[in-house]
Amino acid sequence: MIKTDVLVIGAGPAGSTAARFAAKGGAKVILMDKKSEIGSPKRCAEGVSKRTFDILELEADPHWITQEIEGVRLIAPDGTDVMITSDVVELPEAGYILERKVFDKHLAMEAGREGAEIKIKTQAKGLKKEEDGSYTVTCECMGEVYDINAKILIGADGPESHVAKWAGLKAITKPKHMESGIQFEMCNAKMERNDV
Repeated sequence: MIKTDVLVIGAGPAGSTAARFAAKGGAKVILMDKKSEIGSPKRCAEGVSKRTFDILELEADPHWITQEIEGVRLIAPDGTDVMITSDVVELPEAGYILERKVFDKHLAMEAGREGAEIKIKTQAKGLKKEEDGSYTVTCECMGEVYDINAKILIGADGPESHVAKWAGLKAITKPKHMESGIQFEMCNAKMERNDV
């Protein structure tokens, strides 16, 4: 059995950031993700406010910023087209569109630089709360099954979190509380404005 102070399941922005700050604080940390590549496939529109980087204590990097934005454009299924920009209405702040495949990897690398151990292709299969208050997670990586025992467990495995279900949490996000959309990635598209 592997023992650690903190086990973070899910290496998206929340998980990698939690792992980074826990490791920075001196904890022994394992950050694991079931995917073979952190950041892919992405499940996000990729828009963030500029303030995000102050919160994350990161400098904005052009390697993972694809576009600075000054507003938003919404097109409804009936064709209604609404553009909300800072020249029309006072907006709290501008933001960026990120390249999540690059951004997520950067956040995981930052966690690794602070000392977190990163495990990819590692899926949590079960959870047991021990009498001492720690958590034992059964993991599988490329056919090998083993246990990790952690004093603190962070479930950052998304809105359909298995960790939350196994822990008995009732705060699971239901599909009716989520919004769905379709996103296309395009290069050299001619648009009225590229900053919304």
